[in-house]
Parts: sequence; structure tokens; C-alpha cells
Amino acid sequence: MVKKGSTRVILWATVRQFGPLLQGFLNIFPYIVVFISSLYHPYDPDLGWHLKYGEYFFQNGKILKENIFSTDMVGYHWANSSWVTDLISYVTFNNFGFWGLSILSAAIVAITFYFFSRAAKLDYFEKALIFPLLLYFLAPIVD
Repeated sequence: MVKKGSTRVILWATVRQFGPLLQGFLNIFPYIVVFISSLYHPYDPDLGWHLKYGEYFFQNGKILKENIFSTDMVGYHWANSSWVTDLISYVTFNNFGFWGLSILSAAIVAITFYFFSRAAKLDYFEKALIFPLLLYFLAPIVD
């Protein structure tokens, strides 16, 4: 026969046993949500251009400073400010395809949210409230 108070004891023992694990999960849960909600198929209209510039760097060993892959503005010179991104995008796409680019971009978004929450010293409730709102309001920017 089970006594009335024994159920509480069992429940309390379970909470104490899994408390640190549960607390650890709750700490990373907002970042998991941000990561999953940031996964999407890359749809940048200049993605092919960035991938080709990354490929050019690995084939020729130099940063491209003129427009050789477009029929518009042929020979146009500019300061290529996205060359590091082009290299990372090319290597990621070459090894892992579109899924790799999606996972990489989602990881960057989640890491950005992590550093933001650390700098702002947000507690769990603030993260759970602010992160979905930020994702909602940032969605039109990337659409």
C-alpha cells in the first residue's frame, strides 16, 4: 500500500535526479528553437555569384576584384568586401551542398543569439520571450 506522501517523495527524488539535466536542456532549448527556425533553403539571388568567386579564389589563389562572371558591367572594378564569406560559402557548398549552407547559416544565427543573450544577461524567460519575437520580426528581412 502506497502512502499519500510517498508520491511527493518519488516526484521530488525524480526532479532532484534529473534537475541538472533538465536545467541544462532548458538553458539550451531557446538556442535549439532559434537554430531550427533558422534552417531554410538558401535563396540569395547572388548565391551562384558568391560560389563562383570562392571557386575562382581556390583555382587562382587571388581575390577577384573585377566582374568577370557577369554580362552586366564587364570589367567593373570594386573592393570585394565579401571575399571571406565567398570562400566559406564555396567550401561549405562544395563539401556539403545546400544543406551545409543552411546548417552553417542557422548555426551562425544561433551563435549570434547566444552572444546577444550573454551580453544582455538575459534569463530564461527573457530568452523565451525575446527570441521568437526577434525571429518573427527578422523574417521579412531575409524573405
